[in-house]
Amino acid sequence: MARGRTKQPPSIRNLELYHEIVCKSKTQAQIAAEFGISQPRVALIRRQIAEWVQSLFSPGILPEKSELSALERFHLVLAVHRCQLQRAYGKYIQAFGGQENVLQLAPGLELWDAGTLAQEVIDLLPDRRFVEAAVNMALQLDRFARLARQGPYGHLTEEFLHNHPPAHQPGRSAHPPAEAAIS
Repeated sequence: MARGRTKQPPSIRNLELYHEIVCKSKTQAQIAAEFGISQPRVALIRRQIAEWVQSLFSPGILPEKSELSALERFHLVLAVHRCQLQRAYGKYIQAFGGQENVLQLAPGLELWDAGTLAQEVIDLLPDRRFVEAAVNMALQLDRFARLARQGPYGHLTEEFLHNHPPAHQPGRSAHPPAEAAIS
Protein backbone atom coordinates (compact mmCIF):
# COMPACT_ATOMS: atom_id res chain seq x y z
CA MET A 1 0.00 0.00 0.00
CA ALA A 2 1.33 3.44 -0.90
CA ARG A 3 2.21 5.81 1.89
CA GLY A 4 2.10 9.56 2.07
CA ARG A 5 -0.46 12.12 1.02
CA THR A 6 -3.60 11.11 -0.75
CA LYS A 7 -3.34 12.15 -4.38
CA GLN A 8 -5.58 14.98 -5.44
CA PRO A 9 -8.00 14.26 -8.25
CA PRO A 10 -6.91 15.59 -11.65
CA SER A 11 -7.82 19.09 -12.69
CA ILE A 12 -10.85 19.53 -14.92
CA ARG A 13 -8.52 20.78 -17.67
CA ASN A 14 -6.57 17.52 -17.54
CA LEU A 15 -9.81 15.54 -17.56
CA GLU A 16 -10.94 17.49 -20.62
CA LEU A 17 -7.59 16.76 -22.26
CA TYR A 18 -7.94 13.03 -21.55
CA HIS A 19 -11.50 13.10 -22.87
CA GLU A 20 -10.23 14.51 -26.16
CA ILE A 21 -7.73 11.65 -26.50
CA VAL A 22 -9.88 8.74 -25.34
CA CYS A 23 -13.33 9.81 -26.46
CA LYS A 24 -12.61 11.83 -29.59
CA SER A 25 -9.58 9.80 -30.69
CA LYS A 26 -7.39 12.86 -31.18
CA THR A 27 -3.65 12.38 -31.32
CA GLN A 28 -1.36 13.60 -28.58
CA ALA A 29 0.18 16.04 -31.07
CA GLN A 30 -3.27 17.50 -31.84
CA ILE A 31 -4.03 17.85 -28.13
CA ALA A 32 -0.65 19.45 -27.46
CA ALA A 33 -1.36 22.09 -30.11
CA GLU A 34 -4.92 22.73 -28.87
CA PHE A 35 -3.93 23.02 -25.20
CA GLY A 36 -0.65 24.85 -25.82
CA ILE A 37 1.53 22.25 -24.10
CA SER A 38 4.20 19.81 -25.25
CA GLN A 39 3.43 16.32 -26.55
CA PRO A 40 5.45 14.71 -23.71
CA ARG A 41 3.29 16.66 -21.23
CA VAL A 42 0.16 15.32 -22.95
CA ALA A 43 1.57 11.78 -22.66
CA LEU A 44 2.24 12.31 -18.95
CA ILE A 45 -1.26 13.68 -18.30
CA ARG A 46 -2.80 10.82 -20.28
CA ARG A 47 -0.90 8.28 -18.17
CA GLN A 48 -1.81 10.05 -14.90
CA ILE A 49 -5.51 10.19 -15.76
CA ALA A 50 -5.51 6.55 -16.90
CA GLU A 51 -3.95 5.58 -13.55
CA TRP A 52 -6.51 7.70 -11.67
CA VAL A 53 -9.37 6.06 -13.57
CA GLN A 54 -7.95 2.61 -12.89
CA SER A 55 -7.51 3.37 -9.18
CA LEU A 56 -11.15 4.42 -8.82
CA PHE A 57 -12.81 1.99 -11.20
CA SER A 58 -14.62 -0.95 -9.68
CA PRO A 59 -16.38 -3.56 -11.82
CA GLY A 60 -18.92 -3.75 -8.98
CA ILE A 61 -20.31 -0.34 -9.94
CA LEU A 62 -22.01 -1.87 -13.00
CA PRO A 63 -21.84 -5.64 -12.45
CA GLU A 64 -23.92 -6.41 -15.55
CA LYS A 65 -21.14 -5.00 -17.76
CA SER A 66 -18.10 -7.19 -17.39
CA GLU A 67 -15.88 -5.26 -19.80
CA LEU A 68 -16.04 -1.54 -20.36
CA SER A 69 -14.08 0.42 -22.93
CA ALA A 70 -11.59 3.08 -21.83
CA LEU A 71 -14.22 5.69 -22.77
CA GLU A 72 -16.89 4.01 -20.63
CA ARG A 73 -14.55 3.52 -17.65
CA PHE A 74 -13.45 7.16 -17.86
CA HIS A 75 -16.98 8.49 -17.99
CA LEU A 76 -18.20 6.18 -15.26
CA VAL A 77 -15.41 7.31 -12.91
CA LEU A 78 -16.05 10.92 -13.97
CA ALA A 79 -19.76 10.57 -13.14
CA VAL A 80 -18.99 9.04 -9.76
CA HIS A 81 -16.46 11.79 -8.98
CA ARG A 82 -18.95 14.47 -10.08
CA CYS A 83 -21.62 13.05 -7.77
CA GLN A 84 -19.10 12.92 -4.91
CA LEU A 85 -18.28 16.59 -5.48
CA GLN A 86 -21.98 17.45 -5.55
CA ARG A 87 -22.37 15.64 -2.24
CA ALA A 88 -19.33 17.37 -0.73
CA TYR A 89 -20.18 20.87 -1.97
CA GLY A 90 -23.97 20.63 -1.76
CA LYS A 91 -24.71 22.16 1.63
CA TYR A 92 -22.23 24.98 1.13
CA ILE A 93 -23.65 25.90 -2.26
CA GLN A 94 -27.22 25.58 -0.95
CA ALA A 95 -26.37 28.15 1.73
CA PHE A 96 -26.01 30.60 -1.18
CA GLY A 97 -29.32 29.59 -2.76
CA GLY A 98 -28.11 26.81 -5.04
CA GLN A 99 -25.70 26.38 -7.90
CA GLU A 100 -27.52 28.64 -10.37
CA ASN A 101 -27.55 31.53 -7.88
CA VAL A 102 -23.89 31.02 -7.07
CA LEU A 103 -22.92 31.03 -10.75
CA GLN A 104 -24.63 34.41 -11.06
CA LEU A 105 -22.35 35.75 -8.31
CA ALA A 106 -19.21 35.19 -10.42
CA PRO A 107 -19.42 38.53 -12.31
CA GLY A 108 -20.04 40.25 -8.97
CA LEU A 109 -16.64 39.07 -7.75
CA GLU A 110 -14.98 40.88 -10.64
CA LEU A 111 -16.87 44.06 -9.80
CA TRP A 112 -15.94 43.62 -6.13
CA ASP A 113 -12.26 43.25 -7.05
CA ALA A 114 -12.41 46.28 -9.34
CA GLY A 115 -13.94 48.34 -6.54
CA THR A 116 -17.06 49.10 -8.59
CA LEU A 117 -19.54 47.02 -6.55
CA ALA A 118 -21.74 49.28 -4.46
CA GLN A 119 -20.94 49.24 -0.74
CA GLU A 120 -24.64 48.64 0.00
CA VAL A 121 -24.41 45.37 -1.94
CA ILE A 122 -21.12 44.38 -0.31
CA ASP A 123 -22.68 44.91 3.11
CA LEU A 124 -25.39 42.38 2.24
CA LEU A 125 -22.94 39.67 1.17
CA PRO A 126 -20.99 37.23 3.31
CA ASP A 127 -17.22 37.58 3.58
CA ARG A 128 -15.67 37.70 0.10
CA ARG A 129 -13.65 34.51 0.73
CA PHE A 130 -16.86 32.55 1.31
CA VAL A 131 -18.48 33.92 -1.83
CA GLU A 132 -15.36 33.12 -3.86
CA ALA A 133 -15.24 29.56 -2.46
CA ALA A 134 -18.88 29.00 -3.40
CA VAL A 135 -18.33 30.39 -6.90
CA ASN A 136 -15.26 28.18 -7.42
CA MET A 137 -17.20 25.10 -6.28
CA ALA A 138 -20.15 25.91 -8.53
CA LEU A 139 -17.89 26.55 -11.52
CA GLN A 140 -16.09 23.25 -10.94
CA LEU A 141 -19.40 21.37 -10.75
CA ASP A 142 -20.62 23.13 -13.88
CA ARG A 143 -17.52 22.12 -15.87
CA PHE A 144 -17.80 18.54 -14.61
CA ALA A 145 -21.46 18.43 -15.62
CA ARG A 146 -20.67 19.73 -19.13
CA LEU A 147 -17.94 17.12 -19.56
CA ALA A 148 -20.12 14.36 -18.11
CA ARG A 149 -22.95 15.14 -20.56
CA GLN A 150 -20.58 14.22 -23.39
CA GLY A 151 -20.39 10.64 -22.15
CA PRO A 152 -22.74 7.73 -21.50
CA TYR A 153 -23.00 8.18 -17.71
CA GLY A 154 -23.79 11.86 -17.29
CA HIS A 155 -27.20 10.93 -15.89
CA LEU A 156 -26.01 9.00 -12.81
CA THR A 157 -27.69 10.10 -9.60
CA GLU A 158 -27.00 10.14 -5.88
CA GLU A 159 -29.33 7.15 -5.50
CA PHE A 160 -27.17 5.16 -7.89
CA LEU A 161 -24.03 6.08 -5.96
CA HIS A 162 -25.61 5.13 -2.68
CA ASN A 163 -26.31 1.68 -4.09
CA HIS A 164 -22.95 1.41 -5.89
CA PRO A 165 -20.11 2.87 -3.78
CA PRO A 166 -16.80 3.47 -5.54
CA ALA A 167 -13.96 1.06 -4.77
CA HIS A 168 -11.85 3.65 -2.94
CA GLN A 169 -14.29 4.56 -0.18
CA PRO A 170 -13.04 3.07 3.09
CA GLY A 171 -15.52 1.01 5.03
CA ARG A 172 -17.82 0.45 2.05
CA SER A 173 -17.93 -2.65 -0.09
CA ALA A 174 -16.74 -2.18 -3.64
CA HIS A 175 -19.12 -4.91 -4.77
CA PRO A 176 -22.76 -4.21 -3.87
CA PRO A 177 -25.35 -6.95 -3.71
CA ALA A 178 -26.45 -8.12 -7.14
CA GLU A 179 -30.05 -7.10 -6.43
CA ALA A 180 -29.14 -3.40 -5.94
CA ALA A 181 -31.18 -1.28 -8.32
CA ILE A 182 -29.55 0.90 -10.96
CA SER A 183 -31.28 4.20 -11.54
